Amino acid sequence: MYKKTAQRVLFVLIVVFLMLASFIAGRMLHKPKTVQAQEEHGDETQASASLTCTVNQVAIYSNRAHIRCVSPVVIGSDTVYYFAIENTLENEMFINRVMAIGLTNMSMNRSVYIWYDTSSSSNPPGCQTNDCRLLLAASGLN
Repeated sequence: MYKKTAQRVLFVLIVVFLMLASFIAGRMLHKPKTVQAQEEHGDETQASASLTCTVNQVAIYSNRAHIRCVSPVVIGSDTVYYFAIENTLENEMFINRVMAIGLTNMSMNRSVYIWYDTSSSSNPPGCQTNDCRLLLAASGLN
């Protein structure tokens, strides 16, 4: 009986020691980094607009990632449901963040605030001119 109890205590001590050692090693190897705010780049003549969107689809394809809204926005003769980003290495972090915002808010039945380019000439590949626009930014709402 004493032997089994001693083995269990030893096992727990070893597990605790290994967890503590991995925590300390992780803290030593991954020092905090200084992060600077990013400047907004882009064409200053670019016409943008925004809307509140109830997301009903989030998708990523080889050439683009998009969010689809339940209610469209009408721009001229176009009825726009989709807001997309070109799938490139430069946009990878932005796509990840937008997808996280879209999926989280879609699953929680919350709206998303979207900023988009009103011109179809700047649409990413695969984004139709009559129902899609370039996504510039997204923000989750309560």
